[in-house]
Amino acid sequence: MAESPVEIVKLLSVALTWEKQKIVEAEFEKYTAATNYTIKAIYKRHLTNPQRTVDTLLDEITRKFVCKPIDSTETPNEKIEILHDKFGKRFEYSLIKEIIDAPEMSAEDTRNQFAIDFSNQYVHDIVKTARVEIGEHRGMAKTIRGMRDKIPYFKPGRMILSGLLVGISEKACDLLTTSGKRVPIPYDKRSRNRVTDRLLEIKDKKGKSRKYGRVRFSWNREGYVDIDIKLK
Repeated sequence: MAESPVEIVKLLSVALTWEKQKIVEAEFEKYTAATNYTIKAIYKRHLTNPQRTVDTLLDEITRKFVCKPIDSTETPNEKIEILHDKFGKRFEYSLIKEIIDAPEMSAEDTRNQFAIDFSNQYVHDIVKTARVEIGEHRGMAKTIRGMRDKIPYFKPGRMILSGLLVGISEKACDLLTTSGKRVPIPYDKRSRNRVTDRLLEIKDKKGKSRKYGRVRFSWNREGYVDIDIKLK
């Protein structure tokens, strides 16, 4: 039986404020660096299995790209538990409680669980993006001789995230950043009106909603972001 075609909900953001632009651009840069680091690691260490790739690189990417402050020039040497503790404290606790709703857990345990979940999701997304980039590169290399024997390069200006890292509503997409911010990216009214029904379906609380998968962010032009939501 043929699979149902994938549906992509396409939106354009409003012009972001200068403050939001700086935060979002920093995340784009970090995502690009993390993806290219992962691509090189896959080639160098011959990591062919997706889950093995995640298991092998989880702590490494967490140290270098998730828990490491954006303005830091050094990679921390602390134990991963200490880094998770520091990372969790970047976020407002009220925000963490929205995501980790576990009244039986202490505040410290809730923060730590959030940090672990964030790291796991980020690394899974990075590894998947790296593997897709490698697959596309190999496919093109079959017909373009100049691409053979070259390591793929993930170009700046894209992020593909999922899970707790993004939140979708009928008016905006919330981006959870490694800097400890939740950045609402409002949709342009015209593009939002074209897909209002789909956005309402995603937020429907009565069990009829279509779940969304990965969300692609593309830097459209200065101050604007394209948002492509993959529906499951």
